This record gives sequence, structure tokens and C-alpha cells, in this order.
Amino acid sequence: MSPDQIRILKMEGHAKTLHNYLSMCADFDSYIANEPICSASVLHLLQIGELANGLSTEFKARHTSVPWKSIIGLRNIVAHRYGDLNFARIWDIIETELPDIIKWLSSRPN
Repeated sequence: MSPDQIRILKMEGHAKTLHNYLSMCADFDSYIANEPICSASVLHLLQIGELANGLSTEFKARHTSVPWKSIIGLRNIVAHRYGDLNFARIWDIIETELPDIIKWLSSRPN
């Protein structure tokens, strides 16, 4: 297994764990009221971005449909501007974009 494939597997694990956490929240209000879930969700987003940042340039060039810049950019915001996070936007990303990312990661891209 290549280093990129290992990173993809780890990204998938973080994404699926994050998705499972959110299944405990019926809506944004229950999400924002659950501080441990909020904290855990951004930690998993940070890890996904960190792993994406470590993928080879060649791998990312082969998979241009994935918003690498946005994934890595979100990691940077979480890591460096945690106090300024917009949790409504985090919720929206997790609800609307994460399912497609999980589907893509689960396809075992090479």
C-alpha cells in the first residue's frame, strides 16, 4: 500500500467517525449545544486536512474533482483561528459536503 493510499484510509476513518458523531445531533441547535461533539468534529476536520496536505502532488493532480485547496484551507482555519470558527458553516460542511467526500474516499482512489 502506498503512502497516499494509507493517508486516504486514515482520512476515510476520520470522515466516518465524524459522520457517526453527527448522527447524535438532530439539527444545528443540538450540535452547537453539544460542546464535546463540536470540538471532536473540528478535530476530525483538522486531521482530514492534515492528511490531505500530505498527499503527493501527483495524487492530487490525478484527482482534480476533489476540493483539495478547500479541505487543506479548512484545516488551516481550524488550526490557527479556532476561536473564530463559524460553527454554522462547520455544520453545513459536515452535513452537505462530508457525505460526498466519504463516498469518494470509500472508492479507494489510486
